[in-house]
Amino acid sequence: MINRSSSIPVRSSIFRNSFFILALLFFSFLLNACGEAADTSGLSGSYVLKNIEEDGVTLSEGLVAEVGLTLRLDPGGTGAVLNSDSEGALRWRYEQDRLSVNIGSVRLTGYLDGSDLFLQPEDESVHLRFVPEAQALPNETGAGTTEKADIVPKTWSGNWYGWWKIEQSEGTLPVTWYDCCGSFALQQDGSLRFTVWDEDGSRSEPLGEILFQETDDHQFSSLSGYFLYEKITSGEWILPQAGKELMLENFRHDAKGERFTFTIYLRPWGAKWEDLAEEQRPFYYEDWYLIQVRENQPMPDYIPWQDLERIRETMTD
Repeated sequence: MINRSSSIPVRSSIFRNSFFILALLFFSFLLNACGEAADTSGLSGSYVLKNIEEDGVTLSEGLVAEVGLTLRLDPGGTGAVLNSDSEGALRWRYEQDRLSVNIGSVRLTGYLDGSDLFLQPEDESVHLRFVPEAQALPNETGAGTTEKADIVPKTWSGNWYGWWKIEQSEGTLPVTWYDCCGSFALQQDGSLRFTVWDEDGSRSEPLGEILFQETDDHQFSSLSGYFLYEKITSGEWILPQAGKELMLENFRHDAKGERFTFTIYLRPWGAKWEDLAEEQRPFYYEDWYLIQVRENQPMPDYIPWQDLERIRETMTD
């Protein structure tokens, strides 16, 4: 575990390119699209932006939904890119299993996987997934849903925040808990990568990284990975059913001379914890997390606990 006295890692540029690319798309609305007529190949229709991923990190579904970006591919290689209050022209082509979309000066290339479109701006590490509009419509049979339904993901994806707690320690680590962040990223082979880091580390220096795969009974079972120097084997970790929270409870750790049980408790980044008592919320929930959420900030790559402690010391002087 990284010592608390170590320097805070430098914040990386995750998502900066993603928003830059989206801004380019919107600024291109008034430009004439270039490109040649397309081989339609039955792809005409409307596709809604479902996922944004950069360097293996997936933006939360809530923020993607706020973008509200739709591609309309018309027969003959023309079409439009739309959001709630804007529309611009595009041209597209599908040849030799490759799809290209031109929106003004922005060129996206990619492929078709089933009914989904996977596109990537040239020279960028941003990956965009579009699904047919019919699949993106709300489920009309969803009776009984609550006002908190917007924070309940349909699958494990996006960014999460909470705490992890050391229990029944038989080594040098104290029985205590730490604020932590987690990220789920869908891989190209269909597996799911879970990265978790606490206030002593960062996204680039995590506590653990575990690869999961969905089983025939729709569970997510570990394939490989590690947690605090302990190797995670196939089937050792099982994710519970996806919902508004994730709790990995009473897991056993035995590596590098440390033996303890632990629990990880996470909620989607942006979710409120008002239904839980103060002592059940993360330590920096009030003076850091809520401020980030109110300002619509994406989940950062580390928890700046040292800065927060300096502020607390100043307030008590």
